[in-house]
Amino acid sequence: MCTKPGLRRDILALSFILALTSFLIFVVGTSIAADDYTNEIYNSRPAAALILITGLVSMFAIPLPLWGSMNENKFCLLLGVLTNLICMTLVLVLCGGLRSSTDFEYSVDLQENCSLTVEVGSDITPNCADYLQSERQTRIRTMWHDWYVKSLNLAQGGKQFTVVMEAVQSLGQCCGIEPPNGCYFGANIFNGTYGNENLPDFCGQEAGWYPSSAKCTIQLEDNSGLYNAGCPYSLPAGTCKSLGYNKGCSYSIQVWLQSRLLPKVKTLTLLTLVNLLMGLLQCCLFGKRKENDVLPTEFTNYKAKKYQKENR
Repeated sequence: MCTKPGLRRDILALSFILALTSFLIFVVGTSIAADDYTNEIYNSRPAAALILITGLVSMFAIPLPLWGSMNENKFCLLLGVLTNLICMTLVLVLCGGLRSSTDFEYSVDLQENCSLTVEVGSDITPNCADYLQSERQTRIRTMWHDWYVKSLNLAQGGKQFTVVMEAVQSLGQCCGIEPPNGCYFGANIFNGTYGNENLPDFCGQEAGWYPSSAKCTIQLEDNSGLYNAGCPYSLPAGTCKSLGYNKGCSYSIQVWLQSRLLPKVKTLTLLTLVNLLMGLLQCCLFGKRKENDVLPTEFTNYKAKKYQKENR
């Protein structure tokens, strides 16, 4: 393998694999850039655009170093080594940035606890208030609110948003976005999401109610008198209202978003191994002496004189 013919053969074979993996990097990068959901929360589109451009550069840069390996052109080989290592490094750095953007800003336990019912008339704990008012949660609530509004318009493709919301709710066994009572009784906590003028329509008072519990009870009156009605859902979608879930999806939606982005990031990381292997093979061939290289004149003259002297 370390002989020049072996290295040329391996580089030629690996060039086809590199063309495929570079194309896959372009496709996965395009997929991330086209994902409006992850981009809205994690701002993933700029990094994805650079990744897909890197995939194109890696793919179209294959012929020149391949020609260099077949013709022992050191400059083209060196160019191939640098191109592969730069492309690999850039994709890994961008993938690291995408991965870190999905990291939870608060502990999982805190997020899950803050998704549960909020007792009527009580204050939300300071930690939950910080979490629920954070920039990321504000963007998440705004996005969910937009989904909910669009889901009501079936003539304009609202069904697709209902499907997305139901996927999140099914994954997290949750219903709506805010913790129960959070939207209706704690509206002042969530400044900057959507205005109070929308609360009567979009706090779930008509769409459904959480089951009645010690922390989630509102007394309503009908013909038979007062009864415990639970508390309103916050922008519920689909069938979750009938499943008895007791928490909102403010945490679960992040898990769902991670499931859309992180597998693609891992795939990109693995694909760059081909760039590394190609760079190493080209580097090995670069270090080999060319077949038409000649030894210095002084050295050859010395060897010739020594041979003549020994054979007199």
